[in-house]
Amino acid sequence: PARALFDFDQIKWVYTEYAPPNAVVVSRNFLLEPQPHLNAILRNNDIFAVNNLQVAAVLSDEADKVVGASFTSIDKIEGQSDKTVSFSWPKTALEGEPKNIEILVRRYNPAENQ
Repeated sequence: PARALFDFDQIKWVYTEYAPPNAVVVSRNFLLEPQPHLNAILRNNDIFAVNNLQVAAVLSDEADKVVGASFTSIDKIEGQSDKTVSFSWPKTALEGEPKNIEILVRRYNPAENQ
């Protein structure tokens, strides 16, 4: 063939200001010894990479009282891939495993922090 012809239907573009990251926690492992430590696996369910994520882990006891919090940043998670995130509490003396572990993920703009 010397030539090919493509015919496209009209495309309706939708613009948006912000879309939250489609990063979800797929597993987590909390260890109390030798110091409180949490490993979590985040999965980016989008087909495109997601950049500039802030991830926080909040530990609470039976009375829903926060007993520990930790924070980290992730530069990039490729599309449809996983990333292990680690949190630690080296100076926190926890009495047993927390009743609830909440992991919060949000996208941030590094330019706003300058």
